[in-house]
Amino acid sequence: MDRQHIEELVERLDARRLVARLMERRFPHLIEPMLLYTSSNPRLTPDEKVAQLADMATLDEARFDRECHAAETTYDLIERDALTGLYNRRKLDSDIAVVIAAVQRSMFCRQEQTPPERRKDATFMILDIDHFKNVNDTYGHQHGDEVLRQVGAILRRLIRKEDSQRVYRYGGEEIAVLLYESIPEAAYLVGERLRNAVYEQTKAAGLCQGDGVTVSIGVSTTQTTLDGKTLIERADRALYFAKRSGRNRTEIYTLV
Repeated sequence: MDRQHIEELVERLDARRLVARLMERRFPHLIEPMLLYTSSNPRLTPDEKVAQLADMATLDEARFDRECHAAETTYDLIERDALTGLYNRRKLDSDIAVVIAAVQRSMFCRQEQTPPERRKDATFMILDIDHFKNVNDTYGHQHGDEVLRQVGAILRRLIRKEDSQRVYRYGGEEIAVLLYESIPEAAYLVGERLRNAVYEQTKAAGLCQGDGVTVSIGVSTTQTTLDGKTLIERADRALYFAKRSGRNRTEIYTLV
């Protein structure tokens, strides 16, 4: 469902009432999922969709909270990778679009002579577990799954629990990190901190008979592009260079 469809629903009286209640009860992040559900349900007529929103808006407080929590849990599961508990690729694609839009707004503000400290840029990283096939071949696929879970857990602990910093299962043995309101000049240092932490903590945990897990990291920033697809492609190129250069290292994409 596109943004225009959502806005049309919100313009209906009963939809506005639901939105107001969601805001009041501190569930603003559920506005779009709930509207999306009613809008995409093929069994409901337009009038039935609005009626369903109206019914939700008039529930008693306790049941309304229960419905919100249930919707929140369901929506969260849709956005999570089943193995690692990290956000999935679907969520990444959505978040990158939001972040790029925010960076573009920030650029407009800078053009309007906004102070430099208001600058907002984004950093995208792809981390690839080195020699992951060897881990599966040597210890078995279940152990490989555990390595993925542990590396994901380490990154989640290191990345602050804010909407501006998130970790995703990108695919296979690759994990992505998206940092908003970051300092591009520090992107390499952040990558190195993550790389070292993964090795030290997996070594301490004895995941691979006392040897630590190493990762190669490719980094790109919105200083080089304001296109989400290109941002990912450039991080992937940097990752390729990191692996070609010996693995267990961080490389950042530059235009030079």
